[in-house]
Parts: sequence; C-alpha cells; structure tokens
Amino acid sequence: MIISDTIKAIETSQTRKPEWFYHAFLYKEKLFQEMTTQGIKCRKLMSKEFKEEYRSTGHNGNHYISLSKMETVESHNSSYLYYEERPAFIIDDIKVQKCTYAMDYGILEKTRWPFRHSGFLDEYQAYRIIKPDNFVGIRASILMWYQEDYRYYLESLKKMILFLQEHSIDIPIYDYSRAFDYRIHQINPEAYLKIFDSIIEELETPKIKKK
Repeated sequence: MIISDTIKAIETSQTRKPEWFYHAFLYKEKLFQEMTTQGIKCRKLMSKEFKEEYRSTGHNGNHYISLSKMETVESHNSSYLYYEERPAFIIDDIKVQKCTYAMDYGILEKTRWPFRHSGFLDEYQAYRIIKPDNFVGIRASILMWYQEDYRYYLESLKKMILFLQEHSIDIPIYDYSRAFDYRIHQINPEAYLKIFDSIIEELETPKIKKK
C-alpha cells in the first residue's frame, strides 16, 4: 500500500463548522505546551522568550491574537491561505473583532482599542487570551505535508500527540488536506504514531514516487 493510501486509512470523514476560527503556529515545544495547558496568549502576556520571538510579526500588536476563518476571499489577501500549511488550533465560541482591511495596521499595534486593522481580508483578532476550553481541535494536514515533503511538520505532529497523551489531553486532530465544503478528516493519533516511521522512511527514499 502506498503511503498516501496508508494515511487515508487512518482518517475518518467528519464535518467542520463554518464558525470555527484558526490560530496557525510553528511548533516550538515549550510554546505548544504552554498554549495547550494555559491558552493562547497575546504578546503582552507571553513569557519573555516567546515575546521576543513574536515581537515584529503579525498585525495583532501587543494585546490581540490573530485568527482566521475559512472564507472566500482573494487568495493573495487571505490570512487563512497564507498560513494554511501550518498546524493550527481550531477555536470556537469566542468573542472576536473582525479586522478592517487596511495597510496602516501598525498605528494600532500598541493599543487596546476594539477596532482592528489588517493587511488580510479574512483576519479576526481576539483580546488577550484564548483559553483551552475553547479549543475544538488541531489542524494537521498530514497528507499534504507528506506530498510536499514537509518533514518538520510531520515530526512536530508526533511530538504534539505524545505530549497530549502524556498529559491526558483529549483534543481531536483533523487533516484538512482534502477539505471540501464542510468535509474534513479526523486523524487517529495512535495509528499515526504507528505509521510515522514508514512515512519518514519513504520521504528519505527519493527513488520511490509518491502519489
């Protein structure tokens, strides 16, 4: 069985909700652990090591957290599509501010004002912190990561799963690689751990053509 079929075999079809929000991230062990157990924090509330790393990124400034939704907007101005390849927390039932599309978002960076600007058409922002109770899943597009040779993301997912299991945190993980309309696919974490070595081995064998 080719690897793409192996991946599909550990997934089951599920339905996403259109009101879900997404907070994309690059996996860093300590940051992921903190977000998962304490919540996603704005830059002002982050510990010093993370605050420096995120000092000059994004449109959200010091007091807000950037989010996106799966909406139909121009692809070159879409926050969701810009960060689509990254893992993301899937979030529901929170209060957000819809950003106004404007390129002068920097003037609001240090403010707490409840109106926000962004260089993306589909960006939303949440104030200060998003608690773990609002997490409904993690986006992990493993089929796409495999097809694009994104080994870092595949390895990161293994580490995330092991941490969640170690701390008995039950949060669904969804593959958005084949997202169509409202259909997504839920990943079986235990099964992913079992096929992980096979995925990495195949990526390291260029002579085998992936499909």
